[in-house]
Amino acid sequence: MSILGHKSGCWATVVGIISTSAAATAQSLEIAPITVDLPAGRLSSTIRITNRGTTPTTVQIRSFAWSQPVGGEQLDPTREMVVSPPFSTLAAGDTQTVRIVLRKAALEREASYRLLVDQLPATADAGSIRVALRISLPVFAAAAGAARARLTWKLVGADPVKRTLVIRNDGTRRAKISALNLPQAATVPGFTFRYVLAGSEVAIPVEAGTSGWAAAGATLHVSATSDQGRVEADAPIVPAA
Repeated sequence: MSILGHKSGCWATVVGIISTSAAATAQSLEIAPITVDLPAGRLSSTIRITNRGTTPTTVQIRSFAWSQPVGGEQLDPTREMVVSPPFSTLAAGDTQTVRIVLRKAALEREASYRLLVDQLPATADAGSIRVALRISLPVFAAAAGAARARLTWKLVGADPVKRTLVIRNDGTRRAKISALNLPQAATVPGFTFRYVLAGSEVAIPVEAGTSGWAAAGATLHVSATSDQGRVEADAPIVPAA
């Protein structure tokens, strides 16, 4: 069983969440940190979940392996990452510390996981589970040795307006891309940010500006901000496969 889905970088944080760099608050829940980074050789960490509401609430925490097949996003249940406790009922104002343990270290490149934190309503129909709120937190486990993203870019398609910007990461660490800018007033509808996992690629829909796209064989200059600094790259323009 897998969980599929991704339309924009917002998927990487939460549905219905207001987030900061240190903690995320969604309705009555506060979670910190919002990203778990495990250095090479370290196999455990914690997050804190606080009930900021005025009534008790129950949360379920599940672990998933995170991959990006064919430029998309996929979550698969995994036993490589264990969380304790997997369920918790928090009284108003209470905080639960959740322990995260990896069963094995990352080897050649960074391993990527996600925690899904579901806030469960007080009541549900018999035989069903309803979710009031779902928060998705990234967990990264570094491999030994120097870790850095290595990105390549290309613009794919033949449509005069809509094409796909493909970003591939052949490095050993993920890259978080934001503030993506294309020339000639081209736009990236709905884009906020996007992770490109180590050894993976993502596909981002883009639309041409008033000047249209250059012909196949030309290049498109791309600039962006990443978690490793400023990015300036030339993306070859290629027809659809």
